[in-house]
Amino acid sequence: MKAVTRQILIIRLGFFLLHVVTNYVIPPYDTSAAETLSSEGVSSGFGFGNWDAIYYNYLVSHDYNYERFGAFFPVYPAILRFLTEVLYPILGYVGNFGTCVVITSTLINNIMFVVNAHLVITLSKLVMISEERSNHAALLYVINPASVFFTVGYTESFFAFFVLVGLIIREKDSMWYFVFFSLATGVRSNGLTLAGFILYDHLTFMMKSGQVLLVNVICMAIQLIFTVLPFMMFQNRIASLYCSEDIKRMYSVSIL
Repeated sequence: MKAVTRQILIIRLGFFLLHVVTNYVIPPYDTSAAETLSSEGVSSGFGFGNWDAIYYNYLVSHDYNYERFGAFFPVYPAILRFLTEVLYPILGYVGNFGTCVVITSTLINNIMFVVNAHLVITLSKLVMISEERSNHAALLYVINPASVFFTVGYTESFFAFFVLVGLIIREKDSMWYFVFFSLATGVRSNGLTLAGFILYDHLTFMMKSGQVLLVNVICMAIQLIFTVLPFMMFQNRIASLYCSEDIKRMYSVSIL
């Protein structure tokens, strides 16, 4: 385990340095959002706050003041706001609050990425019952090219954390995995797909047992509702901010 942890940390450091170097060597594709929001105290932080990250950093200290922010779910900015406020007395010496947000997001996301790698090992052991394959799975997770999104201020690290913890709890035959699936949906809309696990578990149980019990149906309904609820609440919030009364009524009717 120590050897795998060392490899994970070395690879993570390599990706971190690669991002810093390429940020200076290759100009970012589009920094218009950073230029627009920089006047409102949002920092791009040496490339760690570019692209979607700039929107999340903005939401840490602002509300959904622009319609385009409706694409970004609120749980990650809320977590980042809390952590930044906790660390601000220390990081405040480095720069303003916007700079501290970028530092906090970069630090926490990279730590979470390493934690997630160990969660992959735990989950793989439960599924494959092989320590060697579990270690290989973690290394493949760490070296995947998309891990750059786990380096900067994106939601991937926290989304993966909630999903992996939920799957580990599920593999241990506990029904409470839906709580983490719900948190994952609050981080990214992709979390809606996790409802498939709930449907699969309950439907296969009913098929194997040959009976449909009311308690199983109720349990499935509760788990599905909680998994989908963050998505629906956020859509309602965005609709209340940007939609006219006519559109709101149409939206309410379509939900019902």
